Amino acid sequence: MDEQTRPDAWSRLYQTMQNARANPTSAHAAIHYVLSLVGLGLRTLASLECKRLISSGLSKADSDSIQREIEQLQCDVISADERLQCIKQNLAAARTDLDVSESDIESWLEGMSDIVWYRTVDGNIVRRNTTKHRLAHFQDLQTVCRSNVSELRRSIEKNAFGPVIMHGIDPPWGFAALLESESPPDVPGFVQRIIVVQQNKHELISGLACGDLSEKLKSKSVLWYVGEHAQDELLSHIRARRDYAFPQAVVVSPVLQDKAIDFVSLLREAERDARAYKEDVIVSFSQPASKMISEDVGNRFRILLPTSRFTTYVQHAVTDLASELELCGCECKVCIEEDTSSVFHDFAYTNACADFQPDAVIAVNYTRSFLGRHFPQHLPYICWVQDSMDHLHDPDSARALSSNDCLVGMVDKSYADRYGYDPGQLQYHPMVSSNRKFFRSVSQSERVCDVAWVTNHSETVECMRTRLLGAIGSIPSTSLTQIGEVLDSIERGLCAAPSKSVYAAVNEAARTLTSVPDDIKHRLNASIFMPFAERVFRHQVVEWLADICDRRNWSLGLFGNGWEDHPQFAKYARGAVLHGEQLRLAYQQAGVHIHASLFETVHQRVMECILSGGLPLCRVARDAFGLLGNRVAAQAFEQGLCHQKSTFSATNIEYTLHIEHMPEAQKFVSKLMDLELCDASEFRDGVLTWTQKQLDNGIYSEHDEIESQRTDYLEHLSDLCFATPQRLEQLLELYLSDETARDERTYAAEAAMPECFTTTGLAKWIIAKIHQMIQARKIASRSALLRAS
Repeated sequence: MDEQTRPDAWSRLYQTMQNARANPTSAHAAIHYVLSLVGLGLRTLASLECKRLISSGLSKADSDSIQREIEQLQCDVISADERLQCIKQNLAAARTDLDVSESDIESWLEGMSDIVWYRTVDGNIVRRNTTKHRLAHFQDLQTVCRSNVSELRRSIEKNAFGPVIMHGIDPPWGFAALLESESPPDVPGFVQRIIVVQQNKHELISGLACGDLSEKLKSKSVLWYVGEHAQDELLSHIRARRDYAFPQAVVVSPVLQDKAIDFVSLLREAERDARAYKEDVIVSFSQPASKMISEDVGNRFRILLPTSRFTTYVQHAVTDLASELELCGCECKVCIEEDTSSVFHDFAYTNACADFQPDAVIAVNYTRSFLGRHFPQHLPYICWVQDSMDHLHDPDSARALSSNDCLVGMVDKSYADRYGYDPGQLQYHPMVSSNRKFFRSVSQSERVCDVAWVTNHSETVECMRTRLLGAIGSIPSTSLTQIGEVLDSIERGLCAAPSKSVYAAVNEAARTLTSVPDDIKHRLNASIFMPFAERVFRHQVVEWLADICDRRNWSLGLFGNGWEDHPQFAKYARGAVLHGEQLRLAYQQAGVHIHASLFETVHQRVMECILSGGLPLCRVARDAFGLLGNRVAAQAFEQGLCHQKSTFSATNIEYTLHIEHMPEAQKFVSKLMDLELCDASEFRDGVLTWTQKQLDNGIYSEHDEIESQRTDYLEHLSDLCFATPQRLEQLLELYLSDETARDERTYAAEAAMPECFTTTGLAKWIIAKIHQMIQARKIASRSALLRAS
């Protein structure tokens, strides 16, 4: 039955039933009541009513007409066998978590011996006691139950939610609606936890008999508290899970027969206990430890690494790093949700810190200003930056750092210049790959496709544009329109002029937002404009690949979430691959792998591929080659070959170099031209020009060991880079047609990879940094004691 006609059918039933009761002698009213039963598919009840009318003198013409309507209906009786099959399917899916025995089911069947179930055409189930001649559930309970949870379901699909308590699941329509909830967009993979509380086992079994819920029950997201002790067991469960969010909502069946439970008092009691426990824990470790770490501790640090299961890559990066740190002698605890239906309580990190007593904390993407309240101030806190997060671009985050904090990862000198971070607390470190998880197999693997790309960025450019604009929040419509125009400008620019700096083009487009303050523009750049440009950049490559591979009869595989639903590229979808052995084999078993990033060519995906014995081809933009250009600037400056250009602005100083005076400059320009990353006329005057900022960045990078190694490796990989579809096709032709050339290049790339691109290198840096931070703390403590004395 259509959703729109369902309420009308039930409304007609209620109306005709009331009319028939009000006019017991009216044949017309009785006929309309029977026809309303027919409209809901209730064949048996309609037949019984028709027989009653015939015995009361209904005319043959009317009775024949009604009988013809009834005979067209399918059988509406739900047999005992059908109900029993549903019960067993649902119990099997719920596994052993649900304490319902064979004797419980037999007892329920015995109690149901004189009760017949009828299914309506809209899926409701009406029950009739044949002994007492009473009807139960004789209403549109599907609509009632689903309406009762509709607002709750909308909330669940927006944000990760604490458990929902369902008191009674007979009928199970509201329960089923919550089981169908989608994961929130920002919490991929989250499955809502539902706690079913039912003291009356027979009532629970009735709910399980209503329909097949087995597919949804397999998710392991449902907890069952059934029987006379259900309330006490639920309270014990909540008290035992202080690290996790308390139940956020209670849904009571509209036809519950169970005795009532005062959930408000129950939850209040559990929260009171948790609060008292938390206060005791905080007092126990809020002060610095009385003993300092001994000098001979070596690398035996205790390190706490909070992360989240609801990430695609970060959780794997954290566990890989923890494993590497343990191989170096540390003891690590990864603080992660126990399953995909658990949401950490505010208290989880506090409790983990108190239990584990760490010497240091490593958190991905979140500084102490976000998580610091959970950790003692004296603990070294390392923020491992992997993504361009909006909150990291807030000067308040920089000001909130203490002397025991540092940021390592995808941070550079601009964080100090623009946001006010202390340069001494920043260390660039490339994204790393596990050299123990990704390795080359001894035996040759069979090729599964010619060209592969592992990426979850399947969302179309158009959908991303709509999503980004919708997520901006409260902003004047004129500004929103302007932001949309900036996005359109970015897309046009990437298509028309790929040789230009994307970063400069985005900044130029953002300057048209005259009504938006500069600090907001910077945040829009980081959180909206640049991610959008990255998506356009990547999807252009997919278009190139589809055209080339179809034309050259090469097989193309897009591995990752969502490609099977892409309107244009679904036919290339190969499904998601799990991080680990599946991903390693995906790298190894393709002729070549593709990578595309505006700024990070030496990305962890590239390293994983090379370590696995795969060959990456990387689309680059002019911005990525800024590393090589800045290196030339620094070398030219240190050799005295740079000349300061005359300028009228003391804040806009430029430096020039005659290309012919420096072989490294000639090589750099030649590389840009080969990759078509510059216009033919750009170096017509034979001069390279840099800003003061570019020169400063180059000098800074040259004198930082890790940054310098990054630049070295980018230069090593530059022959595997492309910026145009023509260059991409040339590389594909070379390495797909010559297996020997492919193998030689993969071995060379692996041999040249610096250790800093692996978890081994990062682990060594972190251990050295913890030593340094602890030593600094000791010196500060001794100085304080001397001053006090």
